[in-house]
Amino acid sequence: MGMRVGLPWVGAVALLAVGCSGGEPGGSDRIAGADSSTVTSAGPSPSATGDAIERPVIKLPNGVKNVFEGRRTGDAAKDAVLADSERGIDAESDAIVRGTPTSAALRFYNKGETLLSEVKYVQSFLDGGISYKGTIRYFDRRVTVVDDKTATLVYCADESGAVNTDRRTGKTRKSGQTRRDDNYVLYNTRLTLNSKGVWQSIEGFSKRGADTCLPR
Repeated sequence: MGMRVGLPWVGAVALLAVGCSGGEPGGSDRIAGADSSTVTSAGPSPSATGDAIERPVIKLPNGVKNVFEGRRTGDAAKDAVLADSERGIDAESDAIVRGTPTSAALRFYNKGETLLSEVKYVQSFLDGGISYKGTIRYFDRRVTVVDDKTATLVYCADESGAVNTDRRTGKTRKSGQTRRDDNYVLYNTRLTLNSKGVWQSIEGFSKRGADTCLPR
């Protein structure tokens, strides 16, 4: 699982898949970035119901789970950002394990350069003949609402409960991790609110083995 520092990324599972496979199928760092487009989850999202938005719905397969800690802040705007971030992470997981780089959910929660990177990233799993299974935990999530259409989200991921698998046989691939700390990843993302009322990821960076995400 190669480290990504200060360079663009697309989604959370991206890092997982890289590390567990012993090398990233599509490169070492990826971006989330610019224009176009514009599900849900391993469990119910904070606002999975209660709004009038017609969302793509996904159900992750057995053996694949994303766990999100701190789902509610008490602030409606922040909770909406968290909910759509979760759905975007689940959309990437679903696209990877099902092998669908043209997933409607990816287009729903990502925009522009980010979307293009997501599509290429999912395709790289297909090209490499790999998928993944297990549980990824997302924690210490901190939202800042910059204005009515812009927000930032910083959070950690614990990938120690997931491994890459051979897409054809389903067997576990040898892990590429050489340090325990590389299972922990810091993400810093920016999101914008589109005309449908959906928070879309547009850019960000990640750092593997970041001190702030390591177990104490």
